[in-house]
Amino acid sequence: MTENYQCKSVIKLNGEVTTILLLKNKKDIAICLTNGFIQLYNIKIIKPKLTIELIKTEHKTILDIIEFQNNKLILSCWDNTIKYIELYDNNSKYTIKQVLNGHSNFVNSLRKLYFYKDNIIIASSSSDGSIIFWKYENDNFSKMKEIKIFDEIDGSEDEDSEEDDYFGENQIESMEESVKYHELICGNFHQGKICFLNLNDTSQIEKKDLNVNNCIRALKIIKNGDILIVAGFREINIINLENKSILNTIDYNIDCEFNCIFQKKNGNILITEYGDICKINEFIFNEESPNLKLLNKSENDFKNFITTIIELDNGELAYGSYD
Repeated sequence: MTENYQCKSVIKLNGEVTTILLLKNKKDIAICLTNGFIQLYNIKIIKPKLTIELIKTEHKTILDIIEFQNNKLILSCWDNTIKYIELYDNNSKYTIKQVLNGHSNFVNSLRKLYFYKDNIIIASSSSDGSIIFWKYENDNFSKMKEIKIFDEIDGSEDEDSEEDDYFGENQIESMEESVKYHELICGNFHQGKICFLNLNDTSQIEKKDLNVNNCIRALKIIKNGDILIVAGFREINIINLENKSILNTIDYNIDCEFNCIFQKKNGNILITEYGDICKINEFIFNEESPNLKLLNKSENDFKNFITTIIELDNGELAYGSYD
C-alpha cells in the first residue's frame, strides 16, 4: 500500500496535460497538451528534449497517444484526425509521416489490438459514435473498417446542453481490449452504456446498459482478464466479463474520474477524482465478495484536475493535471 503520493519533481508546461506515455526506451516520456503540442522529456533528469506543434485549428486538444513501434507514435486529435509521427536522432527530432482522416468529430482514444497478432491494427474511437480500424503496412496506415457503435438519442435535440452540442451524445471516450474474450469494449460518455464488439466477427455488437449516471470516463480490465472496472459519474461498476453481469456498484459520491489504472508493482487499483482539489484513491479488489476496498486517499500536491496517471517501471507514478 502506498502511504501517500508526495511530488518528487514537477514539470511546468505551457498547457494543460491530457495524456502521458512512457516510451519504449524507458527513458523518455511524451506529454500531450490541450494547446495542440506534444512535449518529450527525459524522465531521469527531467530535461526537455523536443516540442512538437501538431494542431493549429480551433480544437487543439491531443487526447491519446500510442507508440506502436519503436519511435513511431500515433495521436488522437480534436481536429478530427489521427497523426502519425516518427522520432529520430535519440528522440530529439521528428517528422509527421501521415494524417489519418475518417472521423467526423473529435478522436478520443486509440488502442493497438493484440487480437490481430500478425498485423498492426489500431482502433480509434470518436465523439461521432464510431470505431475505425486502421491497418499499418509499408510504413503507412489504411482504413480497414468503420463501425457505428452509438447513435444519437431520440429527441435529444430538444434537451441538449451546450456541452452535449460540443461533444455529441454518442461520444465514445474510453476503450479497452479484452484479450481473453476477443472483444473491444467501448464506453459511451453521455449515454452511460457499454458496448462489446466481437473481434472474431465485427458485425456482432452487444450493447450493455449499465445503471450509471452517465459520464463513463475510464475502463480497466483486471484479474486475469475476467473483471472490468468502469469508473464514471458518482459510481464505480464492477463487471464480470464472462457473462456481462454487474457484480457490484459502488456509490463514489464525487463528480467523476478521469483515470483508472492497475498497478503492476502491488496489484492495486488507482482512480483519480475530478474536482478543484483532486485526489488519488487506492483500492484493492476483494475477490471473495467482488468489491473495491479503499486503502488510501491522498490529495497532497494536487491542486487541479488530474487528467492522467501512469506507473513507471520502478513503481513511481507520473501524473498530469490542469494546473
